[in-house]
Amino acid sequence: MTSDPASESAAEQTGPPDSPEQLRAEIERTREQLGDTVDQLAAKADVKAQAQAKVAGLTQRAKDTADQVRQRAADTAGQARQQAADAAGQARQRAADATGQVRQHAADATGQARQHAADTVGQARQQAAAVAGTGQEQLQARTPESVQRAASAGAAKARQYRTQLAVAAGSVGAVVLGFVLIRRRRQR
Repeated sequence: MTSDPASESAAEQTGPPDSPEQLRAEIERTREQLGDTVDQLAAKADVKAQAQAKVAGLTQRAKDTADQVRQRAADTAGQARQQAADAAGQARQRAADATGQVRQHAADATGQARQHAADTVGQARQQAAAVAGTGQEQLQARTPESVQRAASAGAAKARQYRTQLAVAAGSVGAVVLGFVLIRRRRQR
């Protein structure tokens, strides 16, 4: 993870943000951090791939054991063939037992990982909702009534002219996207 100057300056603030933009930026940073945390947990929770690799290793081990038994059986006669057949049966049973155990372990671990991830996501959502709710209450309590009326009037105008605002926002987004693409191309 890298730290950017905006998050460091936000961390240095001692009180709540003074403007809605600062509050939105703080909420967005919190969401990004929570998203990174969830992504990291999801990467750790990929138990299925680990279990499949272990099953493949055990299966290969069982096949190798069976091949060795078959080779000994071919080199000897009669009694050696009977012993090889018995050993192959035992190897298959061990492989089946081990595969069953691995599958059960993988299913248990996957369930636990999913539950842990769901709990973590739930906690993150609760924290984000608490942060958003507290900030909104503080913002309303500190905002003068004249500013609240002006903001309400501005919101009404924005709803009235939403098509024009959407076109303007799209244009700004296209310009920013173009700038980012050009900048990345130059860095390569």
